[in-house]
Amino acid sequence: LHRLPVVTRRRLHRGHFAYLRAVLQGVAPRIAAPLYVPEAADPDAASAADATAAAGAGAGAAAARDEADLQPVHRLTGWIRAELCAAAARGGNFARATLLRLDLAPGATALPTLAAFAAAQGLEEFSEGEQLAAYQMAFGTALDQQRRRTALLRRQLLAIHQLEATMAAPVGLDDGVQAWFTDAIAARLTAHGLRTLAELHARVAADPRWWRAVAEIGAGKARAIRQFLSAHTATRS
Repeated sequence: LHRLPVVTRRRLHRGHFAYLRAVLQGVAPRIAAPLYVPEAADPDAASAADATAAAGAGAGAAAARDEADLQPVHRLTGWIRAELCAAAARGGNFARATLLRLDLAPGATALPTLAAFAAAQGLEEFSEGEQLAAYQMAFGTALDQQRRRTALLRRQLLAIHQLEATMAAPVGLDDGVQAWFTDAIAARLTAHGLRTLAELHARVAADPRWWRAVAEIGAGKARAIRQFLSAHTATRS
């Protein structure tokens, strides 16, 4: 995950819901985060990763950096899940809150396909029914667990979809910068006459180096702001 300075305040938008759906369906968080929530970064984690890696050497240092790199996206996943659980509980739907807390990540060992199992067991000349019977005998418990997980996952995704309709705030061009950016960033933008996302978007589009005229906004923060605006092109109205 390429880390950028944190410039946005924590507020659920549609990208958060898309990110969580992707992660629940098996997309690695470090791949999903830049796609759906590119503004989600943690500069403190970057410093921690560099410090940890500098203290070690070789493969151990690389592994430490990789683990530190993953911490921001793990925190992001936990925060989104906690927000949805809290919303469900506030609405009195405690069953939904419990459902959303479930970690339905697939097991580390995936089941083989029927064809691969038949080949490995020398059953290629047997009928499909006979192959299925042997497969059920070999993996019955695991198959039952997989079916239950799939059913619960469908329910989780439906719950997320239903909550998105009431919780996800669309990013609008008429929104004030205070709605989406941290107080410090919003104050600097407002002081420079950039009070709404429309004004900010126009300035960014007109001048790639717009940030040089704004006090205490450097290239990193400007890049994070631009990524946030780009990520919400489809929902801006």
